Amino acid sequence: GLIEQGAGVLEAAENGDGSITGTILMPQPPRFRDYVSPNEETCIAGDARDLDDDCAYLGFRMAKTLSQLAEMGFDTTDLSDDGSHNPSDVLSNARDRNITDFWRQGFNRQGANRKVWYFEEYSTYDLNGDGIAERIQSHRVGNQILRWAESGEYAIDEVEDQPGVVWCPFPMPHRIVGQSLADKVMDIQRTRSVLMRQGLDNLYQVNAPRMLVPNSAIGDNTIDDLLTIRPGGLVRYEGGQAPTPLTLPFAAQSAFEVMEVLAGEKESRTGITRLNQGLDADTLNKTATGTALMQAQGQQIEEYLARNFAEAFARLMLKKYRLMRQFGRPMQVIVDGETITTDPREWPDDMNVVVRVGLGSGRKDQRLQYRQMLLEIAQQAILSGSRVFNDTNIYNIIKGLIADASLGNVRELITDPDTLGPEAEKPDPAALKAQADSMIAAQKLDQDKAASQAEMMLKGQQMEIDAQLRQEESAAK
Repeated sequence: GLIEQGAGVLEAAENGDGSITGTILMPQPPRFRDYVSPNEETCIAGDARDLDDDCAYLGFRMAKTLSQLAEMGFDTTDLSDDGSHNPSDVLSNARDRNITDFWRQGFNRQGANRKVWYFEEYSTYDLNGDGIAERIQSHRVGNQILRWAESGEYAIDEVEDQPGVVWCPFPMPHRIVGQSLADKVMDIQRTRSVLMRQGLDNLYQVNAPRMLVPNSAIGDNTIDDLLTIRPGGLVRYEGGQAPTPLTLPFAAQSAFEVMEVLAGEKESRTGITRLNQGLDADTLNKTATGTALMQAQGQQIEEYLARNFAEAFARLMLKKYRLMRQFGRPMQVIVDGETITTDPREWPDDMNVVVRVGLGSGRKDQRLQYRQMLLEIAQQAILSGSRVFNDTNIYNIIKGLIADASLGNVRELITDPDTLGPEAEKPDPAALKAQADSMIAAQKLDQDKAASQAEMMLKGQQMEIDAQLRQEESAAK
C-alpha cells in the first residue's frame, strides 16, 4: 500500500518468519515560505507596470553555494561563475546594506562551499512557437542554464504565475516601484544635517572666537597661550597692542529655528509626529478631545501605508492560496480554539481575499465602548419587536467584545448559534388561545360544581340543625 502511494523502498530484508524489515522513503509535504528579496537581488523589466500582467521579465539573483544548488536538484558540474558579472548597483547596494564586503566572500572557495550567483527568472517567451508568449521559469548561473541532475534536461518550465509581490509605502502612477519613507525625507535630513553642523560651528566660534594678533605682539609663548582655551587662562604677548578676539554674531538660533520648521515638514510628509510618539510635552496642557483630534490627523499617512501593505498582503495570500490548492496536503488548523481538518486540494478555484486593517477608531477602549453601545441598541431593538438583529448578529457583537477585551477563547464563553441546530417549532398562537380558553372554562365548571356541592352540604347541615332544635323545643314543653 505504501509503495502504491508513491513511497520508495530503499532497502528490505526478510526476517525468516514471514515478516519484512525495510526502509521506506516517503514523500514529504511541501513547505510554503515567504522570502523578502532585497532591492539589489531583484530584477524587473524597465517597461513593466505590473508584475502579473505586462511584466516581460522578473528575476531574483542570489548568492548560493554549489551544495545548496545540488540540494535543489541541479547539476553543479562545470559551473564557472565567479561573481564578477554583477552590475554596479548590486555592488553598491550590497555594500550599503552590509557595510562590509563579507557578501563577496566565498566566490573563491573550492568544492561544494564555493559561491555562485544563482538566477531564478520568470519571463514571457514563445516557447512552443504558437505566436503567443507564455510565462516560463528558468534557472541559470552566469550565462549557463542549469540542468536537472536527475533527468539532465534544462531547468526551463512553463508556469502559470510568478511568485513576486511588490509593496511600496508610497506608490507612484504607472510605475511598479514607488517611494519609501526615506525618499520622502532624505532631502530634509541632508538640510538638517548641514544646518546642525553650521549652527554648532557658529556656537563654537562665538564661545571660542578666533584672535587677531599683530606681528609686533607675538612673543615666545603667545601662540601657545592663545591655542590653550581654558577659563582664566593667561595670554602672554609683547608690545602695547594686545591680541583681540574676532567677534562674530550669534546666528545658530536662526539655524535651529529652520531645523524646527524642517522637522514639522518631515512630520507632515511621513505622519510620524512627536505627538503620536508621546514626545510632545505641550500635550499636557491640551484637552483630551483636542489631543485625540491631533492624533487622528497625524495617523492618516500611517493608515495610508497600512492599507497599501494590506493590499500587497492580499495579493501574496492569493498566490499562496493557488500554490496550496496545487501542492497542499490535508492539514489541521485551529479556529477559535477548535481543531479543524481541511484539504487545500478541495478548495474552490479562486477566492476573494479580504485583509482587515485594524484602523479607524484606533484604541481598544474606544472599540469596546462602541461595541457596548451597539449591543444596547440591539437589545432595545429586540425588546421593541424589531427583526433587524438576530442571534448571529448578537453573537458577532459579543465575540468582538471578547476579542477586544482579551478575555480568552470565544467558544469557551459563548455558543455559536449556528452550532445549536434548528430552533423548535413554535405552536400556533390561535391554538394556544383556544387551549387556554378551554382550560379556563373547565376550571370554571369545576369551581361551579364545587360551589354547588358546598352549598348542598351547607343546606343539609342547616336542616339537621333545625331538626335538632325542634326536638329540643318539644322536649322542653
